[in-house]
Amino acid sequence: MTVTPDPMPWFSPSRVTSSAPMSCLSSHNAIRRTCNASRSTLHALRPTLYALLLAALATPAAAQLIPIKTLPIANGDQFAFFPSANDAMGGVSIGIPDSLLDPFINPAKGARLRTLQFFGAPTLYSISKNGGGGQTLPIGGLVSNGHIFGGAVVAMQELSPSRADAAQVNVPQTFAPLPSGVPAFPTPQQARNKYNRYVFATLGRRAANGFSMAGSVLYADLHRLDGVDQLYAGSQSISQYGGDLDARFGVLRDWESGASLEAIVLYDRLAMTHDVTFADPYYDPNLRVTTIRPRVQHNLDRTHTWGAHLAWQRPVGDSGWRIGAIMTTNLLSHPKLPDYQIVNVVRPVPWDPGRSAAYNLGVGVSQRQGQSTFAVDAVYEPIVTHTWGDAPTAIQTAFGGTIPAGGKTTESNFVFSNVVMRLGVGQDARLDGMQYPLRLQGGIAAHAIHYWLSQVDHVQGTSRRQSEQWVEWAPTWGASMRFGDVDVRYLGRKTHGTGRPGLANDFVATPGVFVAADVAGSNILAAPTGPLTLTPVSVTTHQLSVSVPLP
Repeated sequence: MTVTPDPMPWFSPSRVTSSAPMSCLSSHNAIRRTCNASRSTLHALRPTLYALLLAALATPAAAQLIPIKTLPIANGDQFAFFPSANDAMGGVSIGIPDSLLDPFINPAKGARLRTLQFFGAPTLYSISKNGGGGQTLPIGGLVSNGHIFGGAVVAMQELSPSRADAAQVNVPQTFAPLPSGVPAFPTPQQARNKYNRYVFATLGRRAANGFSMAGSVLYADLHRLDGVDQLYAGSQSISQYGGDLDARFGVLRDWESGASLEAIVLYDRLAMTHDVTFADPYYDPNLRVTTIRPRVQHNLDRTHTWGAHLAWQRPVGDSGWRIGAIMTTNLLSHPKLPDYQIVNVVRPVPWDPGRSAAYNLGVGVSQRQGQSTFAVDAVYEPIVTHTWGDAPTAIQTAFGGTIPAGGKTTESNFVFSNVVMRLGVGQDARLDGMQYPLRLQGGIAAHAIHYWLSQVDHVQGTSRRQSEQWVEWAPTWGASMRFGDVDVRYLGRKTHGTGRPGLANDFVATPGVFVAADVAGSNILAAPTGPLTLTPVSVTTHQLSVSVPLP
């Protein structure tokens, strides 16, 4: 799979079975048959759009929450605002400790802190081609006193809309005005800046023999998840609200030799609501006029994730080398997924539950020789996902059978075989008149995604298989300097290999048409798909963190 700027539909007749039209007719019987037929086509997109949210929420703890993506959709670095010592080195983490980020990943690692640390880490990111962006100001501190340690962070965030989000669908002048009693169209919320709030707290205790244990809670009060506004094609206004709760408990064992073993269990709950307003044409037979009326679609996004993580590190003698290994598992349930409309479907198609299981198996090495540092990570990432559609009422199949209410109308099985590679280097440079050296860092991270889709449509009696792959990669750079007791760090990152729908509006695309025989009746359905183009974009992130130890 590639991200292409060409004005062509994402799906073509060679990629979709002919029994899956992309829009629904207006008659009651045709709606029932064709809406269910369209499930098989849109179902391939369903886990992808959900993954946009999941991947964004995975950023603060990338080693424990595993993103699932079936399209190379760009998600901004909305949640990447915690300070890090290694992110500028490609984000290496398996074979090298991260003194700044580790306490926020595994709260038990706060035991390694022996003084009070106060920090601020203003972070901003932007998406190319006027794709929007955001800025975050986190302020917090970590404290240690005797056997007890803990900390807290608060963050305020402003997200700006993209050019596509700010575009409004204008009601044609040829239509009659809304009659009295019909609610007016709301102000488009996707064209406004939105504000999110975050609160993090951790508390732990040191035990004997190098053991420590701690718990942490991160709560996000969310009024926008970056990119979601673009996933409702043809909408007039999109209002997002809800939150995410991440709770975890960690245990750490440090040996005097420098070896360590850690374990984490976590639970993450995403609960978002999307109130989406569409413009529907309506013909009044009494007045013989056509108007466009607002229709509000109430979407719920509910996902629960349970996870476990094991990590081990140790030095190799006194050679300066360190080695490490990780093993992570995520089990996800999706009791309710939103009715995203990345394609122009006349009538919203409901989507129903799903389950996923994701795993990370990784090794890493690092070396510190004099003023130079080198580290590399390699992770294998198998994932399996099963999603399905539930029949709201009894549905007649194309071959005369009946699917009862609550039965499965479609089933999709995804099998992923992904690979993550990270490489980082660092170099200390002595400057005249400075007590501490200037540390320069650079690196690169790559995420190769490859999956196989097997899909069955029980309504139409069809099946199909599909294989897709692409690579997302990000060069990173940074520098840090210590002035007395004050540590100042800069991080830069630019992610490539991803795209956004709806950003390319400087060309005219001709919609493709899918024609399919309605074998349950005698109609021939011809439904335009509308142009579905992923425009290549890059995400650029900058962070300046300042850490100050207090007496």
